[in-house]
Amino acid sequence: YVTATGAVFGKSKKSNLDFTCDKLFFDRETNLIYFEGNVNVKDTANNVDAQSQLMEYDLNTETAVLQVNVRLNQNNSKGTGSLAVYKTKEKTVDLTGNPKIVRGDDIYKEKKITLNVETEEILLDGKVSGNVTSEDN
Repeated sequence: YVTATGAVFGKSKKSNLDFTCDKLFFDRETNLIYFEGNVNVKDTANNVDAQSQLMEYDLNTETAVLQVNVRLNQNNSKGTGSLAVYKTKEKTVDLTGNPKIVRGDDIYKEKKITLNVETEEILLDGKVSGNVTSEDN
């Protein structure tokens, strides 16, 4: 096991993610990394920047689970929610827990929002609500 506290920063060479946090715990047997406090993770290859208070990262599946005050920035999309699951191999982020994505003047709210970080497509699941503006209006 590895534990680090203070101004922790590092990089996952396998998935090309940069991260900072207040505390890190790494279990070498399970390949799980737990991050606590002011977690910031950047995927420079896909221009994704995410912040939360807690994160679990599975090196085997290259999946990050971010919890508590999740904020996501990706090009023109700004997202928030209580929980985000970022699957780096599939290049998708699932936002839940009162999720919202703002893209310019457009606002998307739903029970679950999936953002494809490669194509920037948004998939809304549930009872859809939001505001979408058009240049033709």
